[in-house]
Amino acid sequence: MNERIREVDLHLTNRCNLVCAHCSVDSGAGRSSWDEMPVEQWLQVIDEAARLGCRYVDLTGGEPVLFGGVERIVERVVQSGMHLELQSNGLLLTAERLRELKRAGLATLVISLDGPESQHDLMRGRAGVYRSAIRAIGEAVSSGFEVRVTRVFDHTSCSSDMDSFAADLDRIGVSHLSINMFSPVTAKHFARWQKPSAASWMATVDLIERVASRVRFPITYEVAYARPDEVAELFAEETRCLIERRRWFLIRCDGEVYPCYHFVHRAEMSLGSILRTPLSGLIGDEGGGWDAYADIGQLPSGCANCSFGSACGGGCPSPGYLNLGSLAVKDVRCEVERGFIPVCPFVKRRAGSKSVTNISPYYGS
Repeated sequence: MNERIREVDLHLTNRCNLVCAHCSVDSGAGRSSWDEMPVEQWLQVIDEAARLGCRYVDLTGGEPVLFGGVERIVERVVQSGMHLELQSNGLLLTAERLRELKRAGLATLVISLDGPESQHDLMRGRAGVYRSAIRAIGEAVSSGFEVRVTRVFDHTSCSSDMDSFAADLDRIGVSHLSINMFSPVTAKHFARWQKPSAASWMATVDLIERVASRVRFPITYEVAYARPDEVAELFAEETRCLIERRRWFLIRCDGEVYPCYHFVHRAEMSLGSILRTPLSGLIGDEGGGWDAYADIGQLPSGCANCSFGSACGGGCPSPGYLNLGSLAVKDVRCEVERGFIPVCPFVKRRAGSKSVTNISPYYGS
């Protein structure tokens, strides 16, 4: 089958029972609000994605289990043969809800846990949610789910707890841990973002690599930076900008389609709506939505004399667009003068491996 899409994220709802500091879609009470498509519309989307050769589906939100009919969506994805994951904060994953999801065919749950109790509760905006997440992880493992835990580091996070954090997850029996840096994806996020130094993140990466050798489950982490001797590896086809690759798409709950998470708050960056145009039309040039991304790949003037400019293209274009409204602005994460070149924030590496990609499967064996 011709693979026109490799992965699609279905953003079922932007309703959420938390108000997380790092939420990429700004969900929760008093935040971004979009209309929600009915279940029947989502079923049509799933069928078309399968016809387009899609292999991986993520159900996201908001909190996706707040969406009525999520089990019907799970059933359709599973029936299509596409790999499915559902991402949750865990608070609503009671034993009964887990049984319903399992009966629908769900096998893999992704549950967020952003460090030890004080750190997790701080980032999630509510006391006590760490204990709820731990309960959900344990209940899901006991119910036979593969559970991948995701952790986000922001500038306040401390990596010194990684040993004990990973050891606790090992005892519970999780299947995988994935670790990312906090990335600003709204103008509000960008305004308060404190960029960690490349050196500090690389030190965290070294720690993750060491910790991974001491637990039974694999750890996958955001690469974030290339050193000069890694440029060829980290700017190859498998790690090119998601927008350039045109194999990953997010469908927002109101039907708007985006080729990268970082632009979901900008109406002018939508490829169009599946309520008006089939997905196959939106992801191809005939849709016209790609015109908004015409400047992707244009080398910023600040990179003209850089020996790595032709490889990295100036880094990720989203911070420049969020801050200055241009796709041709040098990535603010760049520290080339210190030997650190920024790569797509979606590029992941499995600890102990040189294999990298910015489209699933990040987490395959």
